[in-house]
Amino acid sequence: FIRRVTSEWTRRKTANEHWRPYYVHCDYCDIKYDFIGRVENFKDDLAYISQRTNINMSKVPPEAFHVHPSGSDERFLKPRNTSESEKDRKVIDYFAQLDKKTLKLLYNMYKIDFEMFGYSLQPYVKTVN
Repeated sequence: FIRRVTSEWTRRKTANEHWRPYYVHCDYCDIKYDFIGRVENFKDDLAYISQRTNINMSKVPPEAFHVHPSGSDERFLKPRNTSESEKDRKVIDYFAQLDKKTLKLLYNMYKIDFEMFGYSLQPYVKTVN
């Protein structure tokens, strides 16, 4: 899967919308945002936005949010209670399966996203050089 995605990106600078780098279809530099949320902080970010906008989230039905968090047992079931360290270990194990060339292609594909949003390869990847 990773080789297919990086190959498509390397050849044509395009990718399926689900794994396309965010900077390709975002107006991050053109719009003065008040807030930029992150998927990994979804609940906290949503609470912050609802508080700032005076929206009572308790009136929003739970099915309005279609989320598949990491660690879900099955696609539409409630997620397992997976610890952050368990999630990190899983990601580290996945990245460890990639050879350095593929890892570097993958990182280069998302490098601008990493820089724009302050992400780091650590602790998931030791080096891509």
